[in-house]
Amino acid sequence: MIVEVIPTIVRWYSQASFVFITHNQAQRADLMRHAAAHGIEHNLYLLGTIGEEEKLARLRASDVLPFPSRYEGFGLPLLEGMAAGVPVISTDIPVVNEIIVHSENDLLIPYDDTDALVHAILSVLVDQRVRERLIAGGQRTLNERFTSERLVRPIIAVYEKVLAGR
Repeated sequence: MIVEVIPTIVRWYSQASFVFITHNQAQRADLMRHAAAHGIEHNLYLLGTIGEEEKLARLRASDVLPFPSRYEGFGLPLLEGMAAGVPVISTDIPVVNEIIVHSENDLLIPYDDTDALVHAILSVLVDQRVRERLIAGGQRTLNERFTSERLVRPIIAVYEKVLAGR
């Protein structure tokens, strides 16, 4: 979906850059073919393996993290985006919609809706108040629901219960 919206975003922001981190050579070739066909190859950067520090630096330097997933097992990229202070746009699917509350801590779009993705990306790029509200909401979500203390305490309690029952 992101590849499909790049030409529209570039029409609005000619200097927009899109960074993909992919190890799949076939996907890399498809992305570059699409970019060349639409004259946006100078807006597209394909990275291979990068370390966690570089990933965090790139997230922090981003204006938006479009992540229109078709399936998510947990949603770690969403939390990484929130932690980096970047607005996240993702698909309204299970797991994602358990983390993202639309317009409060990030944005949800309907499944496979490229027009909604364009609109959401542009809303974050155009309106600083929207951007700031989403970033603040993401930080609240992390602080209220995803602290290491809150996530680890129940796991430790299970282990303690098992050990006590031996």
